[in-house]
Amino acid sequence: MRQSIKSNYSQLGRSKLFFSLFFISFIFISISIASASCTQWNSVTGDASKNFLIDIHIDESKEVEFSVNSSDLSYDWSWSINDGEIEESKGVSSNLSYAVEEYGIYNVSVVGVGVRETTERAYWNVTVSLVIGEENDLRELEGLEAYTFKITKRPARIVSMAPSCTEMLFAVGAGDSVVGVTEYCDYPPEVVDKKDKGEIVVIGGYSTSNIEKIVDLEPDLIVAAHGNPSDLLYWLVDRSMHPDIEYPVYAQNPKKIDDILAHNKVIGAITKSNETASSIIDDIKDEIAAIEEKTELLEAEQRPRVFRPCPGFLTCGNNTFLNDVITIAGGENIAAKYFSGWQMLGIEEIIKEDPQVILCPSTNEGESLAYLQIIGEERLKDVDAVRNNRIYLIIDGLICRPGPRVANAAEKFLECIYGLFNVPIIGSTELNGAYFGVPNVTLKLSAEENIALRLNITEVNVSKMEIVPETVIGNFVRIEVNESESGNLDTLDKVVIKIRYDEVELEEADMEETSIRICYYNASEEEWKTVKTNVYTEDNIASAEFSCLNDGIYGLTLKNK
Repeated sequence: MRQSIKSNYSQLGRSKLFFSLFFISFIFISISIASASCTQWNSVTGDASKNFLIDIHIDESKEVEFSVNSSDLSYDWSWSINDGEIEESKGVSSNLSYAVEEYGIYNVSVVGVGVRETTERAYWNVTVSLVIGEENDLRELEGLEAYTFKITKRPARIVSMAPSCTEMLFAVGAGDSVVGVTEYCDYPPEVVDKKDKGEIVVIGGYSTSNIEKIVDLEPDLIVAAHGNPSDLLYWLVDRSMHPDIEYPVYAQNPKKIDDILAHNKVIGAITKSNETASSIIDDIKDEIAAIEEKTELLEAEQRPRVFRPCPGFLTCGNNTFLNDVITIAGGENIAAKYFSGWQMLGIEEIIKEDPQVILCPSTNEGESLAYLQIIGEERLKDVDAVRNNRIYLIIDGLICRPGPRVANAAEKFLECIYGLFNVPIIGSTELNGAYFGVPNVTLKLSAEENIALRLNITEVNVSKMEIVPETVIGNFVRIEVNESESGNLDTLDKVVIKIRYDEVELEEADMEETSIRICYYNASEEEWKTVKTNVYTEDNIASAEFSCLNDGIYGLTLKNK
């Protein structure tokens, strides 16, 4: 009996102990999960709103301030955006300043952890829209001067209404979102493959796009180009025709190479492919700069006359991207003096301008209606390019589309006209180093009478030179005169050498442009000399005048060296 009572008592004691422990634990847990309220604020609405909208434009970011306050208790605050922790602070209140650079949904939140309690999580739901307005060439259409649309999420169903637009979309990495293209869209090869597999729908031709096919694709972005039917474009943006559905249309009509680069940037921003788009732009600029090194010092009279016809003698005039391409390649567009944009050039004007090179677009199979019209026109038989068989066929996809391959078009043009850079021979002459494969150098000679000179201009690798100035800018060139065929060098009354310099090299040397001097090394005297130099800072060119032409090495150095 005593054993039983003792046992029951022990059990009762254990029960009381367990109850006490449970009660203490319950109190402890209750204290640890207790939460404190706090006030929140944002700089966009200027109040405690949790949901708000922000509009940004291309190349624009907006700084947004968020803050939270707990009255009088100090907390360890932890901020996060879209579930990623980005900042921590400590105190009664906490602030976050965040620069919004891309469109999308931003979930911003903060929570404070104290010694005995945790605050309620403060949050903001921010919707950021990318506004496409003045960048859109659709505004060139009458009545659409103020057309604007907004992007809040990456387009997943894109319809391209032109081959150049398709190339640009695939180049920036948005090809996976393209669901419709024209029958002429054939580059990159992936486009053709996807059309054959039915992964991309053909919506019709460049000027004959089928509106029903476009609508059936349920696009969330349509990329159009100059030449697409205006009535179709008007219908797409007219919400009264389809009040429940918006069809955002971004149109391109680049008139210069810079416009192509700008459109490429916008496409990158719209499709969230900014880094790829920027890389493409940099590559194009670098490729063009490499070509210009060979041609930009050419004088007008040294540039071959170029005609770039389409069927019916339609051609590019001034203020067109192809006029830019011809100029970069070292040619002179014969139509540029007659008109801007695209127009027909008359037979009489073609004969008068007497082009030395004619560049015709062709199909991948080598067929060209423009070429057949040129050689079939009896009145053009005595034109220089026809007479000397300098009519070149280039695939139209390369030389007709204002897209990411524009630098390749310039390189192709250069291949066709390189070697035709004209050198005047009467009284004076100016030689472009590019003619010798040495860019950035020109040599101008003036004489009292005509003389025959044979010159060799070669680039010198500075690292292989035994004696060089302490500070060297750019590359040096060696000029050699063949004395046996030089004629009477004494009749030369002026020799001018111009050398282009690079501002980046000056910055690295921490020197001013006014410190640049042309220097000359005479091997027979084994001595370097600097000469009086004129520096044209706007053109990045240093120029020096010599009284005679000597064999030697010429280059750039710095005044104080």
